[in-house]
Amino acid sequence: MNTTAEKLEKIEKLDVGDNVIKKLGTPPNFLKAKAIPVFGNFHRVNIYINIDANNEERIIKRSSIAYSYLVEVDKSGNILDSKPEIVKLFE
Repeated sequence: MNTTAEKLEKIEKLDVGDNVIKKLGTPPNFLKAKAIPVFGNFHRVNIYINIDANNEERIIKRSSIAYSYLVEVDKSGNILDSKPEIVKLFE
């Protein structure tokens, strides 16, 4: 018998972040999409980008969350709903 924890673990292993990127497109300086299970079939998906901060002596590499979504997914990891709505911004 599958427990709720086992079901959540299966969803967590799915490429929820990849599905968000497919809908959004790939932003410039894209680093990664990280999906974090929140509750039930809801995930917080953060889209990270690289930022170069110029200093007189060196370039400092860092990352920043450019976009963040609360997404509801089905048992296959397909997006059912998101807050805010995911719209295609990039190719």
